[in-house]
Amino acid sequence: MPLYTDMIMDNFEDYANHHEDDGVIKLQNMPEDASMEQWGAKLQEIADEFICAPRYFLMCWLASYCLDKDLLDDETYTREFPAFTYQREGGRKKFGFQPVSKEYAQNLEEDERDQYIDILSEIAASHSGDKKAEWRGVFRTAFLWHKKKKKMISKEDGFKIAHGLDMSYTLTDFFLTRVLENDGFDFTKSADVIHAYCCFRSKCYQDFLELEALYAEAAKDVAQGTIEEKPEHFTEGMLPGDEEGAGRNQDNSLFGLVEKWKSENIEIVDAEKHLDNVDLKFIDWMKEKAPFLDLPGKTACEIFKRLTAFVYADKEERQQKLEIQRENGQNASDDDWDDEESLEEDAWDNVERNIVSDLKGVYSEGSLWQLNQVVGEAFVKEIQKCLNELSGKLYKNHPERLARYLFVDANGEVNITVITSRLPLLLSGKANVTKADMLFMLWVAYTLYQRETGEPEALSDRVWSFMELANDVLEKAFLPAFYIPHILERSFLISLCMNGLESENEDIFYFGESPYEIYAAMCQFSVSVTKA
Repeated sequence: MPLYTDMIMDNFEDYANHHEDDGVIKLQNMPEDASMEQWGAKLQEIADEFICAPRYFLMCWLASYCLDKDLLDDETYTREFPAFTYQREGGRKKFGFQPVSKEYAQNLEEDERDQYIDILSEIAASHSGDKKAEWRGVFRTAFLWHKKKKKMISKEDGFKIAHGLDMSYTLTDFFLTRVLENDGFDFTKSADVIHAYCCFRSKCYQDFLELEALYAEAAKDVAQGTIEEKPEHFTEGMLPGDEEGAGRNQDNSLFGLVEKWKSENIEIVDAEKHLDNVDLKFIDWMKEKAPFLDLPGKTACEIFKRLTAFVYADKEERQQKLEIQRENGQNASDDDWDDEESLEEDAWDNVERNIVSDLKGVYSEGSLWQLNQVVGEAFVKEIQKCLNELSGKLYKNHPERLARYLFVDANGEVNITVITSRLPLLLSGKANVTKADMLFMLWVAYTLYQRETGEPEALSDRVWSFMELANDVLEKAFLPAFYIPHILERSFLISLCMNGLESENEDIFYFGESPYEIYAAMCQFSVSVTKA
């Protein structure tokens, strides 16, 4: 993790380890008795940092480009760069830039901001063979050029920037993870596979559009399959593979196949459209996959269903199944842990019975937790009832509002997304399970388990165990990575650390103690507070 991400995680860990020290260690620089109103304002402050992420990343990118550094190298780990200059190839004039840091990016002066936009547009135009003016719009959005209204970059903007600056697939993934809160490469979608291919072959955005049109024409008569017919591990088979090791050891990943096709021969097929025979082989490969592309992810759907089944069960059934799960050896074993990334061994006296191994057993392949109920109105009401109990019955009259999560909207404001009406679609495989959907249901299962078993008691264990589960479930579901600086992820962690949350507003009269009560209150009141 870069320094900024490390600092946020350190703040959570320090607070969790020392929360009994009379509030000396503050969570997110907030006093222990901070009210909902104060936390609402804090969440908007976090959102303001997030909407600056594209600008900050692109400043780092240009600095590494001019200083001839690898943005992903250990040497540039801190994502801070000294002053640098840009000089056009064959040109005499040098354009100077100040040292780059997150704080400097948030307070960038207009003149230097416009110079960044101009230079980046020039580099993108040179790679793409376009006019510079065609690129200014997307870089202006990324650099928050529009004063009257904040505007977040879209996923397509992110891809366009990545192709314009000739980013590798790995760097593009790194970029999208930081600037998109609930999206990124999605290999259930044909467009994203084509984007990955274009990144690997250093193709520009116009090349992507040509290949996308070529695929649409090739696949127009291919019969679309269903999610029930979709082969197991289909999405896993669409993952592009290791960019650096592509083509080695009979690599059948997309990148491995591209290296194989390139080694056979490369012949130009259409010079005007920049198409060669490798492109055509790629399109043929895509056509073979077409029946099951652009369908919701089957693996993500199955994992989401297992977590929902855990939440839907009553307490007695949960405890019985967990016990059977342990007896059958269906929990995560010591061998499943990555020594470098896993929790400290001395924090876990009994791996087979802790919250991490139990919940991994819930959502893993071959799980006992299967959703056999008809997912209709009665089922959704039972889920609402469970969430209402967890929230301390915050919504007596409108429990449907409790299946929701915090995020930053397209205008840079803290907002909420309610997913209650989408639950039947998500559980039936008719809608794609997103990263936010998955994290929400994992978090509900986590808080239920914690309430019923009392594990883990130490705040530091709560933070690390949820982090371990979140990273694992997103990886298994082929969803974008867990990234702490986002409001989405950070708000879940905040709810696990806080001992209580109340309001200064006499019209509210609310006090929340459990993580779900705290999170429900944050969702309930942060939007109105931050927009006031």
